[in-house]
Amino acid sequence: MAFALTLVLLASPGMSLEPLAKRIAHKDPSKYSREPHVHGGAGEMFFEELFNAAVFETNLLFLHRGVLPPKSGIGHHYHNQMEEMFVILDNEPSSRSTAAPPV
Repeated sequence: MAFALTLVLLASPGMSLEPLAKRIAHKDPSKYSREPHVHGGAGEMFFEELFNAAVFETNLLFLHRGVLPPKSGIGHHYHNQMEEMFVILDNEPSSRSTAAPPV
């Protein structure tokens, strides 16, 4: 995923006007927002936005980095107009699909 994201960022003409140092996002846990019961899920999630739609000239809406503590989760929900992807960097996921059922 990091490689694909790098290609999107480099291929974006608007991004090339900014110096490289401003185009690299760094995680900063001190800036994480606390969101309790995301979509009705258990526990809480801590995250920050690394990029938003204004940065990209693609259909990518945002890139968040965060922490989902043990016994926390994102509640079951649907995305009818978009897809969502989670990349687990540490530990193991326990998940189920959020895809809408066939119509």
